[in-house]
Amino acid sequence: MRRATAFHTAPSHEPHSSNAGFAPSPTFARTVRRRSPVWGPDRGTASRRCQHRDPRGAKERLLAQGSIGLCSTIGAKLMGASLVIGVDGDETRLEMARRMGADVVIDYRNEDVVARVKSLTGGGVDVAIEALGTQQTFETCLRSLRPGGTLSSLGVYSGKLQMPYDAFAAGLGDHRIVTTLCPGGKERIRRLMELVRTRRIDLTPLITHRFTLDEIQDAYAVFGERRQGVIKVALRP
Repeated sequence: MRRATAFHTAPSHEPHSSNAGFAPSPTFARTVRRRSPVWGPDRGTASRRCQHRDPRGAKERLLAQGSIGLCSTIGAKLMGASLVIGVDGDETRLEMARRMGADVVIDYRNEDVVARVKSLTGGGVDVAIEALGTQQTFETCLRSLRPGGTLSSLGVYSGKLQMPYDAFAAGLGDHRIVTTLCPGGKERIRRLMELVRTRRIDLTPLITHRFTLDEIQDAYAVFGERRQGVIKVALRP
């Protein structure tokens, strides 16, 4: 069976991209993928981008453990990843990544992420998931791939994106970079909700703060400034 690895990265000190709002952060996961619309429980994005290879048994790395990265971690385990690696620079999010199923977490502030990932995986991940949308996280994911690996880009980039020839093995590494829009539809939502209803996944730990609708400005301030270890904010009428 061919390995499939995913890497998701996004350092906590980086400014949030436009899709970083109420979304999960990155994780590394070793998984082999299968074609199924139910991969990531957050907005279907992780689900869509992990269909390109069979995830069962693959090694995946997810960089940046925000809400999208954390949901990618859940999805990687759900789809049969053999090794899930989460990367972030926030201890609260790294602990949540462990709780959500990451086998290994890496604090990019204290370690050389690429060197550690290659040591853990014997040369690189099958899939690297980039969930923030910066040059740094994109390049880290690319450098963490094994030959023939896939970089799945979930982040939304707001500036110029460059591809260093050495990180891309001068085009000889048989790497694949995948970007897609998140597909909608009631069938996808039905399947995702079934995972919650049948308790295959528990997303409640991701909701760290609750506000009333009248407190929405305070909610945005807490989330936007990343106060009090916030991950997800829930509003109630």
